[in-house]
Amino acid sequence: MMKAFGCLLVLLVAAVIGLFIYRTALTESTVGGVPPEQQIDTVGVKLDLQAIARAQKIYVVTHGRYGTMAELLEARAIPFSGESRHGYTYAADVEGDQRFRVTATPIDSTKAGWPTFTVDETGNVVQAP
Repeated sequence: MMKAFGCLLVLLVAAVIGLFIYRTALTESTVGGVPPEQQIDTVGVKLDLQAIARAQKIYVVTHGRYGTMAELLEARAIPFSGESRHGYTYAADVEGDQRFRVTATPIDSTKAGWPTFTVDETGNVVQAP
């Protein structure tokens, strides 16, 4: 009788632990501490910055210098309209045909504390410190 009770107790404890692990896995809403919405939006921002870098490469060949965001938008060189998207605003710092840096900064009040990203003539998107 005692042996059966001990087995039942072990089985019950194992079931509770399994249920806890299962429930934790199902309710886990973050990966690496980053909410899913932020992951999706920041991936979108990085893709936008890569598209802007590609547009800059084309713009410098056709115009002899890198373009401002307004010029890229006017030339329809980037696949979106406006200087803000995903709750971020995009600003270009251009030095003729030498270099450019486009910065994506969160402007949405719900995105306080979200990262800022930049891309330059190398095409590398980096997260600003």
